[in-house]
Amino acid sequence: MRGRSADRIGDYERMTIQAEILFKTDERGTMTAVNEPSGSAAPLIFLGRTAEGDVVRFGEDFPDDQREAFDRDFGKGRPGLGLGELIRRWNGIRELTSIWMGPAYLFRNPVQAAGGAIRITSENRSLLDSGFPGLAEGLEERQPVFAVVEDGLAVSVCFSARKGLLGAEAGLETLPGHRGRGLAIRCAKAWAQALQADGMLPFYSTSWDNFASQSVARKLGLHAYGVDIHVR
Repeated sequence: MRGRSADRIGDYERMTIQAEILFKTDERGTMTAVNEPSGSAAPLIFLGRTAEGDVVRFGEDFPDDQREAFDRDFGKGRPGLGLGELIRRWNGIRELTSIWMGPAYLFRNPVQAAGGAIRITSENRSLLDSGFPGLAEGLEERQPVFAVVEDGLAVSVCFSARKGLLGAEAGLETLPGHRGRGLAIRCAKAWAQALQADGMLPFYSTSWDNFASQSVARKLGLHAYGVDIHVR
């Protein structure tokens, strides 16, 4: 898989790779934590919907005796249940506290960098200290990291929010006062180009109510290949 073009795999396989990037799992494939340095708790269930079928992952709290029944409803080539029916069934397991939903994107191959963003490494990490101190502290885990720098300080950054063997998920941040100028686009393109050069797939996702983030996806010309649903 590593080194293959994003255009040569289907949406179901893309979603399978993204699920592996998003969560830490045990030997059974059960989600044990969110794949971030904080390692926050995994959801009860993750559902990745694509036109080719649904990818499902269970959390540690999901009852073992109900997995088989749910497994029969998901998979490649299966149309999947409607969201209303899914919520009804999930509520039968336990009272739900939240449902997060949003589009899943993949950068098209190849990405042409727009210029104006520089790679942040241990040698110039001090550029992050003022605006992005948390990113500076966990820099190596977030590579590749790119930033637009103005007056000696990073004002917009793109980094690997979550990372796996086959790809990474983009994290984008721009300081107030510097937004709306296309800086995030420059950072994101440089980040994605670096991943593709290393034979990895660059992913991007957001929630349905994050219109600014969806606007970034449109400006980047990303391929919307599915919908992520996180249930807690």
